[in-house]
Amino acid sequence: MVKTLRYLTALLILQIASVQAGERPETESLAKRVAENAKRSRLLEMSYVYELTRQKITLGKNFEPLESESHTFEVTPLEEGDYRRLIKRNGQSLSEKEARKEQEKLEASLRARANASKSEVERLARKRTERRKKEARLWDEGLKAFDLAVAGQEKVKGRTLLIFDVTPRASYVPTDSDLKILKKIKGKVWVDEAEAQIARAEIEFIEDFKLGAGFLAKVNKGSTLKVWQRKVNNEAWFPHHSEIVANGRILVFKGFNLKFVSDFSNYRKFETSVSIMPAAAGE
Repeated sequence: MVKTLRYLTALLILQIASVQAGERPETESLAKRVAENAKRSRLLEMSYVYELTRQKITLGKNFEPLESESHTFEVTPLEEGDYRRLIKRNGQSLSEKEARKEQEKLEASLRARANASKSEVERLARKRTERRKKEARLWDEGLKAFDLAVAGQEKVKGRTLLIFDVTPRASYVPTDSDLKILKKIKGKVWVDEAEAQIARAEIEFIEDFKLGAGFLAKVNKGSTLKVWQRKVNNEAWFPHHSEIVANGRILVFKGFNLKFVSDFSNYRKFETSVSIMPAAAGE
């Protein structure tokens, strides 16, 4: 659920590329720069280690918090996805034994890659290529799926943020079932004008959405995601905070009403003897 919503935000971000020059003559040029920067940041994020603290809050019928728990992970990028090493639970560091066990599992995974057979290296390379192709396809479809309109601007800490409303395009027809979700969301994006980067993004489900032919889960209309981004290492803008409020049902029987608050920190380049850098953009 969390990964899906973050993914959708990336799609909304890339809608900037379809803006038509209107009230401001420089809008079209800015739109292209934002789209290029957003794609570049996504690729660079695949080569960074960072810390993620995620708080899961169970909500009541009136969205009041009932109980919560949090976990902090060190996230390491690997070919088939991110590896999460648990480092804290509810704000408390793990015991020495638990921390050692978590570190050993990560090191074992990296050693396996360093000593991988030719066939395994090829399998991992295919995994990486498949992930990139899937992302590219979703981005390309996203460019067809939404209309974008300039909604105004804000001043935040002395910087000008342009605001864009993103709505599903009535004429868009999804090419497969995985893309039907694009017809059920709308969004708003804040762009740092000077940097041509996304500073903030929001999406909202405007219809209920079913996963797994309706038997796995249903996400209700009104579920939302908000993401804030900032500049890292003077080369890209990555998320530093996100908030998800989602309700619905799992496996038909069990209802959920949850809020996830995530904080991203301590971004640094991943260094290893195993090459897992993302492939070139045209791969």
